[in-house]
Amino acid sequence: MFTGTPTAKQSYSSYNITATIRSSTGTYTSAAVALSARVLGITQTITFGTIADKVVTVAPFTISATASSALTVSFASTTTSVCTVSGTTVTLVSAGMCTITASQSGSSSYEAAANVSQSFTVTSKPIISLSQSSATFSVDTLIGSPYSITNTGGPAVSYAISPAVPDGMSFDTTTGLLSGAPEVGQSATPYSITATNSVGTSNPVTFTITVNKASQSITFDQFHGMVVGDTQTVSATTSSGLATVNTVDTPTVCHVVGATLVADTAGVCKVTASQPGDASYLSAVSVQRSVTVASVLLAPSLVIDNTSASFYINLPRSEEHTSEL
Repeated sequence: MFTGTPTAKQSYSSYNITATIRSSTGTYTSAAVALSARVLGITQTITFGTIADKVVTVAPFTISATASSALTVSFASTTTSVCTVSGTTVTLVSAGMCTITASQSGSSSYEAAANVSQSFTVTSKPIISLSQSSATFSVDTLIGSPYSITNTGGPAVSYAISPAVPDGMSFDTTTGLLSGAPEVGQSATPYSITATNSVGTSNPVTFTITVNKASQSITFDQFHGMVVGDTQTVSATTSSGLATVNTVDTPTVCHVVGATLVADTAGVCKVTASQPGDASYLSAVSVQRSVTVASVLLAPSLVIDNTSASFYINLPRSEEHTSEL
């Protein structure tokens, strides 16, 4: 029979037990019987309270937990990319979920306690980057998705861009993305994009936009022959819909009034149609047309060598006459 109270833990140990009998005839000892026995420690529990959500910019702070054994509790972070622990001091590293585990490994008298973990959210202002820093678009052409946004900070509630995007394009303040088709050309222009949440506004990232003007062409109908004093319509159009500039290259032969060509003297009249472009279109390649202007259009004259002829019934006759115009 075992008696007494153990005072320390002990792993399994082997004991040999024998029985001894004393009688008038002598003392007799039994064969030994092996007994394996251990001493278990006292169980203990950890009390570790919840930790409120934090902003990543807060200074390092201390945490505490107690064990029912009154032994010291240790702490460790299982999310070291978000938070670290040294002793009882927690340092926040980045936005995310921070999980800290409290443990007590036991002693000579106490068993190890069951670990207790607490998690809390670490928030920060957004930290954004773009998949590319610039793009070139064309007038009247859908831009597609010129970039994607990566946010390694706190979730963004809204986005902003400055200055205003080109006409025809739009900026989504919820997603931070561009869309649409630019309507005017522009040289390389930097734009600042930021993201904001309840903690603050991100550092700006720059995206440079260049918009190439659209090309255009001129259709210029041919003139037909003219004489001095005639007029004709100058029929020149552009693919852009912009008006052409019609210039007479032979001002001594003809001139233009509005869209009307006037023949002044005999010669070759030459007219050039051009279009210099605007904010949306490049200048077009000029087209020249020419027409010959005659001095007078003469009426034809007829001269016949014989002015009379005689014919007989039922008698074929053939006469030749010559004429001049």
